[in-house]
Amino acid sequence: MTAISPRWACLVAMVGLLATAAVARAETKGNTTVVNAGGADGAPVAARLRRVLGGRGKLAEQPAPIEAALEGQPVERPSFDDVRKAFSDFRYQDTEHLLEELSDALLESSRSGAQKPLAEVLWWRGLVAAVDDREKPPEQRRRAKLYFTAAFALDANLSVDTAVTPPRVRLLMDESRRGQPEQGTLQIEVDSTGAELSVDGGPSAGIASELAVPTGLHLLRISAPGRGAVLRLVEITKGSAVRLSIELPPEAKPDQVRRLISETASLPEGKPRMKVLSRLSGVVGVQQLLLVESVESQRAKIRLYDVAGKRMSQQFSFAQSDSSSAVGAAVDGAFRHSDGEEPDRHWYQRWQVWAGVGGAVLIVAIVVNASKEPRIQGL
Repeated sequence: MTAISPRWACLVAMVGLLATAAVARAETKGNTTVVNAGGADGAPVAARLRRVLGGRGKLAEQPAPIEAALEGQPVERPSFDDVRKAFSDFRYQDTEHLLEELSDALLESSRSGAQKPLAEVLWWRGLVAAVDDREKPPEQRRRAKLYFTAAFALDANLSVDTAVTPPRVRLLMDESRRGQPEQGTLQIEVDSTGAELSVDGGPSAGIASELAVPTGLHLLRISAPGRGAVLRLVEITKGSAVRLSIELPPEAKPDQVRRLISETASLPEGKPRMKVLSRLSGVVGVQQLLLVESVESQRAKIRLYDVAGKRMSQQFSFAQSDSSSAVGAAVDGAFRHSDGEEPDRHWYQRWQVWAGVGGAVLIVAIVVNASKEPRIQGL
């Protein structure tokens, strides 16, 4: 048998050690993401679980829009600091321009939760219209009431900034709340089958050829299966019908994630959810999904779904007021107790590590033996 030269033996040893390191890196690479099927109450829970997974090296990083969709993060409330400053300086044109930018950004988001932030924007627009005397009083009053009525339709519990609201404007706001609008007509043509319409954040329903809608300014959300949604602010008048032609864009990945999570939440907890979660896994490219199944009485219920292995853990729960160690224990329990899965092993209990170490030991032995010079007995 030909002896291996020391140079080649060293090269083989290095390859073996690199392979062992690759195994270790593969085992520590995060392949889990957090999914919130618990609605608005589950969003802070999902964010907390994400931090726990990140601290354990199990979290698979996602782009920010995907992460926001997975966690069910609400539409962010815009900052009104610049608006308030411009308004206080009587720069009403600048104030209106800032509010138009905020409104456009919310409409472009196409999110179903945009109505409450938009309500605040419309309230500010009503305030500007009420105090800006560049228009004749009747038109000034009409525009202010139009915005105020729309704001309270989007958010009946809207909290207004009374510090900047004159008494006469408060009376106008009260009139807007008590108003009884007449009915107008809306006609919508959509380029997609199965399209649905939501008015002022209400439930979605199929779109008829002609709809009766109260007069005034309304937020319309048009959506269809497999397509992106569109938000429009439309003023309905008493006279002729308002006609809209809508082209829905292709469904973006964050919208697809939200739709699949909504489908998941509509199913019973446990195995019935696996099929939809398998599709969600394909969209986000992650095999393990730590699901916030529900939040009841301030207590979150979680379960780990292993899509690749087609198995799931038992359900674990914790109170939102629990310590980080208690939350971490619930997460660890979900990873240890999936159906048919062995508990997580320590690094020194994994066969890959000892296979790598065994190979390295064998290679080192070859190196040592090969490095010895041959000796002839008797000389």
